Amino acid sequence: MRMARVKPSSLWIVIALVILAIVMVFFVLCNHTVISKGKIEQDARKFHNIDSDWISIQQTTDNISAMIFYPDDMSDHIYSIYLKQPNTFAGYSVRAGGTISEIRQGIVRFYVSECESYIFMSMNAQQICKIVVDDGDHADVTLLEENKPFTIILPSNAGNIFFYDASGNTINFIQRSLPQ
Repeated sequence: MRMARVKPSSLWIVIALVILAIVMVFFVLCNHTVISKGKIEQDARKFHNIDSDWISIQQTTDNISAMIFYPDDMSDHIYSIYLKQPNTFAGYSVRAGGTISEIRQGIVRFYVSECESYIFMSMNAQQICKIVVDDGDHADVTLLEENKPFTIILPSNAGNIFFYDASGNTINFIQRSLPQ
């Protein structure tokens, strides 16, 4: 019995097609868990089953996206945090989310070790109107609407961070860990 002989050029075509198929499967699998920057809010709404009429407060950096969703009457909330996947160009994936009573009642600070950043989230029940970030040489002031929720992302080395209400009282935050 005589064996059919494969031409070397045909072998390279088969190898290239197999590699292309593997890359396509990998891309499809990654696309289901990694989200582009422009689609994070849409993905969070779908992931947490959030009504389209809920308001969204969001801040996104090159590495983190943090959101709070809430209805007009501010009677409820859902938070969502996405992180950029390290060493990829693909995008962000969900890291944490849900409801935390401290976000409703006060300010919660999450430390994101992967990005060496802090995320501050609040439904602003304490009517915070000013944030001061003091690095020892300079104090940056950010004004907030005292009746609106907020989410703020700051590098962990930004300095001392102070929150103030309309009466000038300092408001403390609660430290929470991100689930691993």
